[in-house]
Amino acid sequence: MPDPHRLSGELTEILQNKRYNWLLSQAGKGAKEFADEAAWRLFNLNAMTGSVTVEELIGPFDLYRAYDGISYKTARTHGAFWCDRELIKQIWAWSARRPQNQRRASFLDVLRAACFIDPKWNEMKFIARLRIPAGSALPVFKGSGNWRALLQPGIRNPQEVMDRLGMLPIPGPHQYMAPSVSIQADYRKSLKPGDNRDRIPLWAFNESWVCRVPDLEATWPLAP
Repeated sequence: MPDPHRLSGELTEILQNKRYNWLLSQAGKGAKEFADEAAWRLFNLNAMTGSVTVEELIGPFDLYRAYDGISYKTARTHGAFWCDRELIKQIWAWSARRPQNQRRASFLDVLRAACFIDPKWNEMKFIARLRIPAGSALPVFKGSGNWRALLQPGIRNPQEVMDRLGMLPIPGPHQYMAPSVSIQADYRKSLKPGDNRDRIPLWAFNESWVCRVPDLEATWPLAP
């Protein structure tokens, strides 16, 4: 299990850089308070295993995630968990062996299994890209995906992970988790009609860095 105390300490050091003053100001928290909340969130989600590190990604650098955008309870373009361009390229290259009309679905199936994404959390209809611009940076937690994040009522052990979700209960490829804290929903003006949550996440990235990869783009699932 990742040590939240160590991760918080390492993240605190990074957040003390003045480039993150905007983030701490919006959160209304100091560097340590932000780091503590983010590190314990990672720990409680049980989402990573093995050697989990705190890294600072320096732009230009691209991250990707699948999302569905169908409700405020499932996955949207902005979120905690991302994978890098190399993993997307590898899975897309593998999917080339599938018939053309099955390639996209095969790619998403493998990405789901690799990242341990329960269908109830995310229907994975679209791909979003987060591009860290040159001169900017994003602190992240980096570690292997943990199949134990899938455990829940009805899925209680490795066999049920395989039988019910069709996923292997072994460590997955490395993923990135963008640190976040919970803030009052009325702090930002970007809420959409119907989003009645009292508290919403504030991510450690600038939301303008994120865009949907167009479905008809020749370079899908990678954005140019």
